[in-house]
Amino acid sequence: MEQDKDTTLQQIAEKALTNSIVRIKTETNIPCLTLRPQLNLSRIISTHGSGFFIDKHLIVTNFHVIVGVSSVTIEQSGQEETLKIESVEAYDEENDLILLTVDCEGIPLKLGDSNTVHNDDEICAVGYPEEASEIEQGFVRSIWRRSSGDLICLSTQSSGGGSGSAILNSVGEVIGVKSAAGVDDSGNVICGYAIPSNIVKELQQSRTESVPYEAWCDLPQVLCLAEIDAAEKFRKDGDYNEAIAHYDIAIGLIPDKKKAIKGRAGVKFELAYFNEAMTDNISLRKLDFVPFRFSNLRESMSWRWTMLKLYGFRLLLNLFVSITGRRFWLSGNATSNSRKAKKAIDEGKLRDVRSYCQNAINLFSEVIDLKEETSIIYNSRAWVRYLLGQLESQQGNTDHAVNCYQNALDDIDAAFKLKPKLPRVRSACFHTRGAAKAALDKHEAAIEDFNESIRLKPKKALYYHDRGLSKQALGQHEAAEADFVKAKELDPEIED
Repeated sequence: MEQDKDTTLQQIAEKALTNSIVRIKTETNIPCLTLRPQLNLSRIISTHGSGFFIDKHLIVTNFHVIVGVSSVTIEQSGQEETLKIESVEAYDEENDLILLTVDCEGIPLKLGDSNTVHNDDEICAVGYPEEASEIEQGFVRSIWRRSSGDLICLSTQSSGGGSGSAILNSVGEVIGVKSAAGVDDSGNVICGYAIPSNIVKELQQSRTESVPYEAWCDLPQVLCLAEIDAAEKFRKDGDYNEAIAHYDIAIGLIPDKKKAIKGRAGVKFELAYFNEAMTDNISLRKLDFVPFRFSNLRESMSWRWTMLKLYGFRLLLNLFVSITGRRFWLSGNATSNSRKAKKAIDEGKLRDVRSYCQNAINLFSEVIDLKEETSIIYNSRAWVRYLLGQLESQQGNTDHAVNCYQNALDDIDAAFKLKPKLPRVRSACFHTRGAAKAALDKHEAAIEDFNESIRLKPKKALYYHDRGLSKQALGQHEAAEADFVKAKELDPEIED
């Protein structure tokens, strides 16, 4: 009986793939506003998602799949021609849903009652993760209660392209729309999240007037959300100045958009623009103004007390910067990010390594742009670039890794041009250059640099360890073993 039910659900899912599920391919052209704007440079991002018919011409997918894209292509299995979006019927930014009218008919899937969903219920995710059609069976792990609307946590593990997939129950009814994936520290997908079908029903019933798709894309609120999305992409990559430029546009479009103001404040804080960051935080708080009335005396006084603290904090931060300078904060923040990256690599938690590295590189670059360049700063940026190269190499991105190592060598060249005098700084520079050369398989040259770093700082275990690795790569096993023993003697906790 159980096998018959599984077979029936499999058949329903296969039929849905043919008649009801669509593949959505998008391309986003994000202009680079601060990098030589006269050249009109841009970042092009290609992504894909899924969607499905809930009426003859009506498709539901995730809002984040559509917003801000420069071009979109919708394909249906067995159809030679692509589907054209004619209009936007409704959208819900908070619940990540959008309803689109297309020019071709499809067979709608039946929306079930998501209020009847319970933990351990069998489900089936149907969509186009990784651009290939997939039917993935699983179960409901839990229901997350939120003020904006519940989320269904699923055992399914499909990632890229899974957004917008239909989540079917055991009788083939849609009980959710796949929206996001949960990942562990290493970046592996461990679960999925879906927007309940009843929220889709509410959105469908709340439709008022459809808006032609091109006109919808040009609406100020949509353009604002697209700029916020672009800003957050740049922020994630550590490109803070680009992020600020896009947040500025978003706020120019919708001045009271809290998400944009909060995002810009966070980025400016990272860059030690404390006065501007606190001004944004004050503006954010002003949007929640509480008028003075005896009926809400406590809330009114609490709001005013918070405003007073924000003004006071802004004054203290300005005093801090006037005494220490921006360099102090930027260097400390960059060093913190580089340490987090190294720790994450050592612990195998690769999910945030790239972000930590990019943040550190860009913050060290900010210090250099202040014309306060030192050998230490160049070496620190070189070391982070080396770490990023290690990550790229582990993930098979050989060309990117080589580029990172070469950039690290360029930074060390710049460091030596400044003629560092302190032995600890010179030894660190020699070691970083040796590590980058070793990563490029230039082990003989690397050993020469490691020799210098050991001569300048003979009690640093890492220098012996890394020299041993290069000797081992050259087949000098006895000499390598001697270095490993010495490293262990100096630091018993160093990796074997």
